[in-house]
Amino acid sequence: MIYNTYNVSQYLLNRLSNENFTLHLHESIQTNSAHIKMDYGAANSIRIADTPGKAKFAHKFNVVIGLRQTHEANGVMYFSPDDLEEMIAQVITNRNNRRNFVGVEKYETNILAYSTTFKNTTGYWLNSKLICERKSEIKPKLF
Repeated sequence: MIYNTYNVSQYLLNRLSNENFTLHLHESIQTNSAHIKMDYGAANSIRIADTPGKAKFAHKFNVVIGLRQTHEANGVMYFSPDDLEEMIAQVITNRNNRRNFVGVEKYETNILAYSTTFKNTTGYWLNSKLICERKSEIKPKLF
């Protein structure tokens, strides 16, 4: 398969939309890159590009078109497009670990706080598209 930022980002969005994430997509025309934020950033983000990117924009997960071997550097994961399923598993594990550490209610409170904070900001959030919304995992209280 020939990989490019568009088909990799579409594949990831399709797969992750089935895993109960809120997903935002920002496609940059200037740098030939795409960025996917998960749960308003509470579950980190994915950068898809044909270059490794700059250290100051530390995305936890990166897919680098043309990368031959998946590796980690300073807590940042760089994946080859051939290893997307491995990355998806790590993204889900990362989200589940964060959610389990703070608890489901606190995790969802954080998402709400992030969404409120970012709603009226410029930059990424102004130019990104909401792809799908997650469903609440808080169990309803009976009494």
